[in-house]
Amino acid sequence: MEHFGFVEKLLECMSMREMEILDADGNTAFCMAAISGNVKIATILLGKNSGLAWIRGHRDMLPIQLAFSAKQPHMVKLLFEATRSDISIHLPYPDIVNLFFLALTYNTFTVASMLLETYPEFAGKKNDQGLTAFEVLAQLTFEKDAPDYQCILGSLFELMVEEDDFPDSEIMPEVMFDAAKSGNIVILEFILKHNPKLLTRKNREGKNLLHVAISYRQVSVYQLILSKGAYKNALVQEVDNEGNNILHLAGKLEAKGRFGTINHVLILSEELWFKEVGKIVPPEFKTMQNKGNMTPKELFHEEHRELTDNAVSELNEMANNFLVVATLIVTLGISAALTIRTNNIQGQTPLLKEKIWYIIFLLSVAFGVAAAALSIVFHTSAILRSTWKQGGDPVTSRLIRIISGDFMLSISMAVMITISCMTGVVLVYNFFPKWAFPVIAVFCVSPVALLFVAYVYVWPLKLVLLLALIERVTGGMFSRIGIKWTAFNYIG
Repeated sequence: MEHFGFVEKLLECMSMREMEILDADGNTAFCMAAISGNVKIATILLGKNSGLAWIRGHRDMLPIQLAFSAKQPHMVKLLFEATRSDISIHLPYPDIVNLFFLALTYNTFTVASMLLETYPEFAGKKNDQGLTAFEVLAQLTFEKDAPDYQCILGSLFELMVEEDDFPDSEIMPEVMFDAAKSGNIVILEFILKHNPKLLTRKNREGKNLLHVAISYRQVSVYQLILSKGAYKNALVQEVDNEGNNILHLAGKLEAKGRFGTINHVLILSEELWFKEVGKIVPPEFKTMQNKGNMTPKELFHEEHRELTDNAVSELNEMANNFLVVATLIVTLGISAALTIRTNNIQGQTPLLKEKIWYIIFLLSVAFGVAAAALSIVFHTSAILRSTWKQGGDPVTSRLIRIISGDFMLSISMAVMITISCMTGVVLVYNFFPKWAFPVIAVFCVSPVALLFVAYVYVWPLKLVLLLALIERVTGGMFSRIGIKWTAFNYIG
């Protein structure tokens, strides 16, 4: 508050002309406030000099355009509401059109919707790249939760449907394929509702809509197409200009937008996607060769060879680290069991009798050591070298074993740290007063709680892999009892 008070006092000492002075980059103080997104200071400046909103700054851009480029939606909304009534007076018509497309590009759909309401003809206008508003939205990542997204789509649809040839226009196939690439199923559903025959169209590469959805790993689009019944059966049978069927396309490495993802998670998603697409292809397609004389499996392994090698190295290093921890727990557990005092304890022990505490201690140590030993078995089996057979999935199988080992290790640590430590303290340090027992319990439970908090971001992956392990061991238990469960929905 003192900061804003200082700004208000400073502005009282400034003339209107001084507020309009440009800095070395050609920006006024108001332009800088627009770029930084400081709505409070911008409101103060605008209250003192409303003309600041129309003074252009860096690269001859208006403050609202600078706010767009700096991705400051709250500032954009403030500036638009403050200048909306005068926008047609101060801005040439081409600049208003440009403002509309900026609002679409930067997902400021509230402003775009208000502009479209004032200028309905914007639905048919094109930007500098020759794209209409509908085409721009189709290329953007699907933003179903963005404010007024549904509103701007509805308005565009309504205005464009008024044109009799809209469903059959030449831009529709391109818009459809762009929407499939970005995963925009709202636009896709609208297009296909008005012209279902577009499902059979192909792009310049000879790919249909199902090909594009699989190539770009768009699960929602893939599922939408599969719900189309007879059309789906026809799309599955087609190949592109390179002789690739849908399983070939699922076998190609698609890492766009996923760079920075951990290698073993990325290859896991690729393996799961390949298996999922393999469920819908005719049997003969699984051995079909493309123009490069490669079957889908051969193409998958060729495309993913380097990624798989990197993922296996990651997993081996991970398993080695877990082995060290598991070995340490086994050693400590055995040492504790052999060195705990067995002579009679003088005095009362908290809560339970002395004999009960001994039984709890020995059972907890035995359980913790057994779980840690099982963890060692899992992690050792993941490190052992195995040939990469084309029918196998080296990363998925290794990761399942590592996650299983990690699960057993977590249980072992929880038991050893909490139960074993608490009972050990009671048996050895019986001279502690009774109030010390709750304090010791809190100290023992805290590391376990922190352990599970640290795992919170990887538990979804662990859960998926554990379910996949159950599915594999039981021979498809989920399918037999009617549960539609596929791992690729959870790995992206």
